[in-house]
Amino acid sequence: MQLARSRVFNACIIDVIKGTDYFSRGSSARSEVLIKSWNKLAACSTNTSEMETLLENLLYWARAQTGRLEHNPEDTNLSEIVNQNISLLKMNAENKKIELLSEINENTTVFADSNMIITIIRNLISNAIKFTPEGGKIIVSAKTSVDFLEIAVADTGIGMSEDDLTKLFRIDVHHT
Repeated sequence: MQLARSRVFNACIIDVIKGTDYFSRGSSARSEVLIKSWNKLAACSTNTSEMETLLENLLYWARAQTGRLEHNPEDTNLSEIVNQNISLLKMNAENKKIELLSEINENTTVFADSNMIITIIRNLISNAIKFTPEGGKIIVSAKTSVDFLEIAVADTGIGMSEDDLTKLFRIDVHHT
């Protein structure tokens, strides 16, 4: 992973150097190259960070599958987790022209295992993107109760049939 990250950053740095060279010569066309190079560098940085997050999540999933998952509940900022997942899945939503929003207050906390919440939120948003038609909308929200916090991922997709809903949490029935 370190070698791949190094290659990505090297390519980005070369683009920035080329852009800086063009920019120093004063041409407006060359200024565009600098702007494009800067945007590439920013995208490389974001993509690298997101790739690292996905690899961490894959490792977490592998631990869960092998029974080596530890449950470590703590006070966790839910808004940060939702925003992190929105950032991670934003390009998928943009490809389908789906508006992806969070209505969670930035101070909303929950006592839970942050890795588990990250995985659950990511799966819910990912499924919402998958089943929301082009031009749709997905909203992540949370409602506080006395003893719990209800998290909702609502979308403008077609929804599920009554038959599919009855199969949803049954491990003895295959459902896609």
